Amino acid sequence: MTTYQKPFTRLWRPMKNYTNSIDEIFALDSQISAPTINYLKDGRFADQSEKKSLITSAHLIIKDLYELFYYIEPCDNNKSTYSHRIYELFLRTCTEIEANFKGILSTNLYKKQGDFKMRDYFKVEDFSKLSEYEITFERWKEQYALRPFEQWNSTTYQSLPWYQAYNNVKHNRYNNFTDANFDNLMNSIGALLIVLHAQYGEDMAETCFSNISLIQNNQYEVHTDTFILKTPLFTNEEYDFIWDDIKNETDPVTNYKF
Repeated sequence: MTTYQKPFTRLWRPMKNYTNSIDEIFALDSQISAPTINYLKDGRFADQSEKKSLITSAHLIIKDLYELFYYIEPCDNNKSTYSHRIYELFLRTCTEIEANFKGILSTNLYKKQGDFKMRDYFKVEDFSKLSEYEITFERWKEQYALRPFEQWNSTTYQSLPWYQAYNNVKHNRYNNFTDANFDNLMNSIGALLIVLHAQYGEDMAETCFSNISLIQNNQYEVHTDTFILKTPLFTNEEYDFIWDDIKNETDPVTNYKF
């Protein structure tokens, strides 16, 4: 059993004994502090301006994806479809993923000589279990459950096929243009939303997406009008603190040692 008495900088975990049920909240003794997710909105946990910028960028990518759906039907038969528009959105999305990963490591004071690589970003898997996240998109015709980080369910670094495709097409578009396809794009967008949630939890949806439905008393699913995101199970590995009780401490947020 591993529970954490303080949040780690820019790293979400479900809260032990948290409820978002209004009935249960009012049933609690008013003198008893209850677990909340207010730490997500504290500047010491994450720079709130940067958070909004990253989430807004993802929201614009989703908006452009839905524009693409007018021309390419989102269905399994079109997974191999490639185009300049897909290429453009694919590169933007992967660049955003890199920015998010770099931000996680940098704010936790991870030391790196030279440029960040995906092998560095793999270190986030250990805490966040990215490989166990699953996401589906509401507009996709078939049941299309994506696990973009599935290959990282390993003790050693494994390449992600969609990210390798991104590098292929970025460095040699002419010879690798077919890698700028719908399947790789959807995996990259799913990966971006997963990395946002691994940092900001429910805030990644509440800030920019409409028709949010957090399943009652369940921190492990987020529903929006765009996607359904299912998180890993962190049984006996939750955050276990009362934010109101620790927020006035000198250091209520700590860094994770990547």
